[in-house]
Amino acid sequence: WEEEGRVMFVAFPEDNPGKLIGCVGVQLGCDERIVDLESTIASIWKISVEKGERRRGVGKALMEKAESWAKEEHNCASLRLVTANTIAVTFFCETMGFVKELVDWTPWNDIKTGQIIGRSRRPLWYTKSLAAD
Repeated sequence: WEEEGRVMFVAFPEDNPGKLIGCVGVQLGCDERIVDLESTIASIWKISVEKGERRRGVGKALMEKAESWAKEEHNCASLRLVTANTIAVTFFCETMGFVKELVDWTPWNDIKTGQIIGRSRRPLWYTKSLAAD
């Protein structure tokens, strides 16, 4: 489906067109929760490939559709995603050309004193430039 600034591409096997085996959702804006029609950044907000269909090119084909939509239809300069899944990170970085953009530890502050009492890991952003080679 598609709505203004947001789309989901799906994959079905040729021999069973009624069986969904993968999908990728992409939208305009750097926050995957909010569509920003003026943004030059597109964000992946969902990607999934059925376990039995992995390593067969389904994810790559879906990501290429998302990249094309962002670059060709919306003139985006980059594609961004957030994930902590180490298997997915390997795919995105080694196969699709994404690079790690943010590693951060967010402080927890005591409400009364304002002192830092701990830290939690923020999600990692991965970005791929869509600029012409």
